[in-house]
Amino acid sequence: MASVAPFAAAASGVPVPVWQPRQQPSKIPINKYRAHINNKFNTQLRDSQELQKWSVTQPHDFWIDLWSYVGLVPDLPPGTSRAYNPEIPMTDVPPFFENATINYAENVLTQPDVQPESIALIGLREGNSLDGEKWSWATLRENVRKVRSSLVRSGIKEGDRVAALISTSAWSIVVFLAAASIGAVFTSIAPDLGDEGCISRLRQVTPSILFADSHVTYKGKQKSNGTKISNIVDKLAIKTQVVLIPTAKVERTNFSTLSDFLSRSEASDELQFARVSFSAPLYILYSSGTSGPPKCLVHQHGVILQHKKVAKLHNSLKPGEVVFQYSSTSWVLWNIMVGHLSAGTTLVLYDGSPTWPNPQQMLKIIEQHKVSYWGASPKYLQALESTRCVPKEQYDLSSLRMVQSGGAHLAAEQYHWFYRAFPTDTHLTSVTGGTDIVTSWICTDPAGPLYAGEIQLIALGLDIDIADSVTGESIKSTGESGEMICRQPFPSMPVFMWGDEGNVKYKESYFDRFDFPCWTQHDWASFNPLTGGATVHGRSDGVLNPQGIRFGSSEIYSITEAPPFIYTIAATLCIGRRRKGKDSDESVFLFVVMRPGENLTDTLLGQLKTAIRTGLSARHVPRYIIQVDDIPMTMNGKKIETLVKQIICNGEMPKQVYSARCSNGRKSPRPQPQHIVTPGRRYASSVSFNWEDPLAASELYTEEELAIQDTARQYCQERLLPRVLDGYRNEQYDRKIIKEMGELGLLGASIDGYGCAGASTVASGLIAKEVERVDSGYRSGMSVQSSLIMTGIYEFGTQEQKDRFLPELANGNLVGCFGLTEPNHGSDPGSIETVAREHPTKKGLYLLSGAKTWITNSPISDVMLVWAKLESTGKIRGFLVERSKCPPGTLETPAIKNKNGLRASITGMIQMDDCPVAAENMFPDVEGLRGPFTCLNSARLGIAFGAMGALEDCLSRARTYALDRKQFKGNPLAKYQLIQKKLADAATDAAYGTLAATQVARLKDSNKLTPEMISMVKRQNCDRALTNVRQLQEIFGGNAASDEYHIGRHVSNLFVVQTYEGQSDIHALILGRAITGVQAFC
Repeated sequence: MASVAPFAAAASGVPVPVWQPRQQPSKIPINKYRAHINNKFNTQLRDSQELQKWSVTQPHDFWIDLWSYVGLVPDLPPGTSRAYNPEIPMTDVPPFFENATINYAENVLTQPDVQPESIALIGLREGNSLDGEKWSWATLRENVRKVRSSLVRSGIKEGDRVAALISTSAWSIVVFLAAASIGAVFTSIAPDLGDEGCISRLRQVTPSILFADSHVTYKGKQKSNGTKISNIVDKLAIKTQVVLIPTAKVERTNFSTLSDFLSRSEASDELQFARVSFSAPLYILYSSGTSGPPKCLVHQHGVILQHKKVAKLHNSLKPGEVVFQYSSTSWVLWNIMVGHLSAGTTLVLYDGSPTWPNPQQMLKIIEQHKVSYWGASPKYLQALESTRCVPKEQYDLSSLRMVQSGGAHLAAEQYHWFYRAFPTDTHLTSVTGGTDIVTSWICTDPAGPLYAGEIQLIALGLDIDIADSVTGESIKSTGESGEMICRQPFPSMPVFMWGDEGNVKYKESYFDRFDFPCWTQHDWASFNPLTGGATVHGRSDGVLNPQGIRFGSSEIYSITEAPPFIYTIAATLCIGRRRKGKDSDESVFLFVVMRPGENLTDTLLGQLKTAIRTGLSARHVPRYIIQVDDIPMTMNGKKIETLVKQIICNGEMPKQVYSARCSNGRKSPRPQPQHIVTPGRRYASSVSFNWEDPLAASELYTEEELAIQDTARQYCQERLLPRVLDGYRNEQYDRKIIKEMGELGLLGASIDGYGCAGASTVASGLIAKEVERVDSGYRSGMSVQSSLIMTGIYEFGTQEQKDRFLPELANGNLVGCFGLTEPNHGSDPGSIETVAREHPTKKGLYLLSGAKTWITNSPISDVMLVWAKLESTGKIRGFLVERSKCPPGTLETPAIKNKNGLRASITGMIQMDDCPVAAENMFPDVEGLRGPFTCLNSARLGIAFGAMGALEDCLSRARTYALDRKQFKGNPLAKYQLIQKKLADAATDAAYGTLAATQVARLKDSNKLTPEMISMVKRQNCDRALTNVRQLQEIFGGNAASDEYHIGRHVSNLFVVQTYEGQSDIHALILGRAITGVQAFC
């Protein structure tokens, strides 16, 4: 197939630059740095291009030297000789500067060359005065100190997530720097993002505190965020503090305001900085999330090295210069803008629309505040051009040194327009980078010439290449287009993706494209061999390929979104369609959004086709040009080409679209199949079979239930799974687990009030399912806390008992257990022998004597719900035994060791010898077995869910093993019929069991539950889980004997799960009695 080489036509000579540096070369910062390198390393580098090549051929010298050159504090440890370990493959994300410590905030706020009274921040809000609110560096540092102090005194610590639903404002900078100063992990979302988009992000990262603007302002309208904030916090299913930042008058609120929060600070708390490892998490950024939940990219404190490099060397920023980067807090440019502050600049922070009331509003800000560096998007520049405004004639732009464009391709014609409309000495520069690396791949060369349509220089230290899309060979020097890759590690690779166990998604996203180690950015790009400049033609997964010619959508946009069309066309979207089994060639579609009052006439259609044919080639002309009302875009203004291409190629609608907006700025609704119109065809929605959820049980759950399940799964996979093998091998249970679950709101989740989530029974069951997906023992420990003792107190306790115990049990400060089973009485609890007698001399006191056995959590319990017979009546009553109030010798809780199952939980006895319990600790009104059976039924339903979690984990592990394991002529085990039957049986029973448990939980919440339903689902799910995992175990052969494969542990656990809280045969007798009316118990 042919590939377009856009620079081949320039072989006769280098094109004419549209801009060249006017400053004396020796005064340009990047030239000063090059002279420094030449002197220090005895090199003869002649220009920025050669400097860039040296930086990637000598990466360790470059990164080590850069640290001190840009002035990072503290200094590197003496003797540092390498930036990273070159033996670690790039795919394993080698950490940089392993022995160094750093703090991002310290490196922003430490400005020895800036006077404290100099202006640091200028806050502007749409519709208000352009004078703005000005903060000096001293004020900035003091406000960071106050917020830091308040965070610490609110319990926020290193590693906690601090979230902000906040506009670009002075307080957005302060909250971030304060969080960074203590080593907390910051994450921000623009307040105009929809509820669903906010929830899908925040429920993944579980913030401890959320700062939120009280109102959102956009295009002259102001709207309260109160309802939205409440909805988000309710859906998080975790305990999150909320701090409301008033951006307009707040009439009434249930949240703490910023002033309330700041009142927690103490004047004696100094502004200190926790120096953490270079790779310690700093903030979480999110992928666009256009076809699934956004990926959570965790970036490190060490990105300050990249930010200072770009600010000082590529952008030539110096103290006192005014930087105006239009961005929202959801966009990576906000993070990069804060990096510019580290150069001692003044930031202009604008909250509002860049085009309201008209695009010239941004020019007024530049004039008012004497902006030196202005960041704007190609889309904004196009909007400004469409007004036919000539800025240099209408505004004083004498201060404007650089205009940087990012986020999309800047067409060659836009460069020419810019130098007709703006002062010719202003440096227009285009950059490409991304959320993925929180910096630029290719950016600015302030010392080199600028050519229309090109990005000047690969960022120093980044080993960028262009690879053939098939072979992976370098084609950078040919001028042909290909995959843009990076061949060496760099210090702003995300340290990991939040919730991505084993970096699976990370590697799929960036390292799986080729069979050699390299980062793949998935951009389709090329380099001009004559100038060294780059052009990004679009996403590589959106490359157009009609009639064997490959080109990027940006080549089409360079014509359709340039004069003369920009005066009638608002936006365009270009994609290709090749339907599997139907199309032998790709058809190019061009969707066109017209400006108000304009239509896509036959005349305009002909003009578009002629312009594309003349400017590119006949094969570039789209087959279909269609007028549409809107074009979907991400929150950051990027066109969602891949998703639309998927829809028109497959006829399949996405289940959910996150973070999308229409080209007119409205939030994009979830698309419906009937709204998709293409020439001659209507696409029907289709559904694919999902083996992990075969009967689509997830469709039965509410958003809140799914959010709670996501929170539980993330915690279990990140925090429990890494512990389970050691816990199981050594019979060790970490009491901190209960505390961690309490902090997430997972304990007593279906209880209303008392610090509990007040969620549905289904949600509580899904929590149990996720915990048991890791280990039945962990679920057992949680179930005892939630379903047995907390449910018992909630259902039967006095108000004083509820107030005293439930909040502390809910947050995990207290650990509880449930004492019913005895050495001689398991399935026959009515015959228990533990007795409670009134104290012979002390009124209001009972003495308990007897023994309980197989009691989960008893050795670590603070409070025990013990069931005993009253000596005076023979009735079974419940007592809350507090360990701290039992004299020595009256209470013992020895652990039971050497178990074959549930080894990761802690099990013991409760031995009581005249153990004193206050009468106020006895349940007042429940007698007999109704009390303990109510608790047990709650727990049994959780077991029914949990057993399915264990079965699903075994199914997933067995499936993976069967696909990976090759036997008999190199075939995977999964190819064989007996293996597939085992997998099919397990998947079927897991699906049926999940649906059954869900139905029983729904019946419980609607007060339509009978005990026999719970007996049925507990018995069936435990039996089928155990039967199936024993069959799945056979797939592993001898490897099943190794606990590294986990399957044997699940088998041992599930045997116990089938037995406790009603052995399966006992439940069969309960059902038999209900069916026949005849009692079969002896």
